[in-house]
Amino acid sequence: MKLARPTRRAIMCLALLLVIIGCVLRVLMVREPFGVINSDEAMAGLMARGIRDGHFTSFYWGQNYGGSFEVYILAILGLFVPEKFAFFILPAAESIFIALLLFQIIKTSLGREVSLLVASLYFVFPALTVWNIARPMVFYQSTMIFGLIAIWLLDQKYRIKDSYFWISIGIIFGVSWWGSLQSLFFTIPCLIVLKVRHIRPSSRQFLLASFSFLLASLPWWCTNLRTRFASLSDGPPRDDTIWSHLESQSKIGWPSVFGLRQPFNGEWLHASLPFVYILLVIGLVAFYVRWMPKESHDQISLLLVIPTFVVLQSLAPTGSFIGSGRYYIFVVPSILFILGSVFSLLIGKFRNFGALIVALIVLIALLSTALSLSHLRKYQFGPTHLDEVAAALREHQVSSVYGDYWIVYSLAWEDSSLTVSPTTTDRRPDWSSKVRADDSVAYIFWNEYDVDISNLEKTRQSLSRMTEVNEIDVGSYVILLPATNIPPENL
Repeated sequence: MKLARPTRRAIMCLALLLVIIGCVLRVLMVREPFGVINSDEAMAGLMARGIRDGHFTSFYWGQNYGGSFEVYILAILGLFVPEKFAFFILPAAESIFIALLLFQIIKTSLGREVSLLVASLYFVFPALTVWNIARPMVFYQSTMIFGLIAIWLLDQKYRIKDSYFWISIGIIFGVSWWGSLQSLFFTIPCLIVLKVRHIRPSSRQFLLASFSFLLASLPWWCTNLRTRFASLSDGPPRDDTIWSHLESQSKIGWPSVFGLRQPFNGEWLHASLPFVYILLVIGLVAFYVRWMPKESHDQISLLLVIPTFVVLQSLAPTGSFIGSGRYYIFVVPSILFILGSVFSLLIGKFRNFGALIVALIVLIALLSTALSLSHLRKYQFGPTHLDEVAAALREHQVSSVYGDYWIVYSLAWEDSSLTVSPTTTDRRPDWSSKVRADDSVAYIFWNEYDVDISNLEKTRQSLSRMTEVNEIDVGSYVILLPATNIPPENL
């Protein structure tokens, strides 16, 4: 679609504005209160630190899934820049790469200007994306990167007969498989497209793709052969029925993707938005059926991510979980492509007036993100002021710590000299053994965390009956220093 010069300039300026706002939001996301690191996120930095110390792993600590290849990149970056800078710069680079991939995939259908606008919108909408693309969550963004690369490769039709194409597909699918089973959100659509387009590799090409897949996913196979395929057999317990999973998607998950609900608490931004949500879904479905341009069929693999996600997420053990919306970031590029097709239709039919409507839609999207983030400022993302706790422990010459999972690993990230042992979800049993072997230990409790509030008095009483206990207050934290190392299981 050829645009008039004023329209083209307006779209380019709007895209530039989105990029600038995206940079501002990125800075906000790494500062308090949004930038507080919880233990799940601290794990990425701890794993990178462990790799530099010679502790190699195939998966996320304490799990049989979540490929660690991204952490190796983080470990290498930590050799050249301060590790806490690398901790946030990697997800920033990944989000930029995702936007570039999205632009490359959709530009043949929507044109360069509209595609650039859509790719820029990824930095600022929806709020769940703004939050999650700033977090060092190890394998979520990389899974999306490899999925989009696979979709982009399928668009290179002239290369399909090339053996390098099949080697590349095998490598991408292999690394994705090692990274996360959520790679199936992208792998299945790609395989469907290959089938529909009657694209079949020769015997040589199939062998090359298979060998590349096995080689790229070798850490997954090596670990699972040793653990009797724990990645497929072990996992979180099912939280509800398939119907309940679909209900959670339709009532909370998808409205969050459209920017109508807030991440974390899942509250509507306005009481009228449930009605708007219904109209929006009906309108987008009707648009797709009637108006989606024929050339968009080249991106059918990107669109198929949506139904694939709906089915697989409903079958997943934790299909009802929404939280920050990190599972839903995988469908955001597909939704943005559909939105971009709406932009293209509006501009093509109504020219300048259509461009004005597009600008209005973008401003509404920005308002949605701004409202969500303003409400989230009150949310407790994780323990704060842990530097003060680490200083108090150093003052009392204690380096071994017991505490709740959500506290101690964040504390270990704050101070690399500390060895921690969580009371639940132990991701480093060797650390726990060292803590139990130490003569001098501390119990940490956070008074802003309900679980710790209830456990503090129980632990205080149990320790007092067995040994002498020194208690100190550090801000909102309570540190118990027993004269004798008594592990939690012995209380």
